[in-house]
Amino acid sequence: MKIGLIDLGSNTIKLEIFKTNGQNFKSVFYDATYAYIIDDICAGLLTQAGVDKIIHILRQYRLAAQELDCDKLLCFSTASLRQIDNQKAIVDSVYSSCGVRITPITGEEEAYYNFLSLKRVAGDAFLGGDMGGGSMQLFSVRQGVLQKESSLPLGALKLYQQFVSRAFPSLEEARQIGEYVQEEIASAGFSKEEFSDPLYFMGGSMRTITMLLPSGKTVFSPEELKELLESFLKDLPRAKQKIESVCPERLKTILPAMAALLSVCEFFHVKQVRYTQSSVREGYLIDQLNRKECIER
Repeated sequence: MKIGLIDLGSNTIKLEIFKTNGQNFKSVFYDATYAYIIDDICAGLLTQAGVDKIIHILRQYRLAAQELDCDKLLCFSTASLRQIDNQKAIVDSVYSSCGVRITPITGEEEAYYNFLSLKRVAGDAFLGGDMGGGSMQLFSVRQGVLQKESSLPLGALKLYQQFVSRAFPSLEEARQIGEYVQEEIASAGFSKEEFSDPLYFMGGSMRTITMLLPSGKTVFSPEELKELLESFLKDLPRAKQKIESVCPERLKTILPAMAALLSVCEFFHVKQVRYTQSSVREGYLIDQLNRKECIER
């Protein structure tokens, strides 16, 4: 059975197709489109420009899923549609226009799906996170059990909009981002304790950070991240050149993302950060398969 999942995020809209056999699955197709939906939110409403953008991309992805013989096509939205006041109208409009039904998920559900996904690769004890464009999910796991989870308004694009006045953050703005991130983590009820377990992080921003580190490290220390961030903040022309050579689509968001990730590391006193290609899509699929919704619908 082939199941297509459309992940409608604040920064990107992604299509991933999985071949499933019972509870087992593997990815057989992936595509991402930078849409920056969060830029189309005004006064708590998603504008028509944003709706048209979603419809255009979802039509393309529906056609791709058909051409690749998908048996099911599911679509969920994360922070992109979570806070808007016209969510139901948007969901109905998109469905009537392109035949794709969006299922908005809560921040708590997103964190849970992240946990299900990371649990497959990270073992029974770890601190996990996922940074998108509009939100960040954090969760701690002990003995394979989710201990604490929260969805926070700390997405890379959201932080850029909130704190950065120009193309790149200044040293002061990066400091403000760091302070804000720690305040939000504390207000969510996380304790400022030392974690001996690795910090596993997923998401496009994290992937880009690893591409900017020397030799493309996927396992690194907070000190290495701090050194990279400080070098970029002190030499913005070099930062611009390097980022554009790696991922120009994240030019304005990657430094806020680095500042946020560093602040997470400092809050929990972690010693090691590990990037994983796991995603919320895998967790969403696991949950669907566990409940057999894909088979029954």
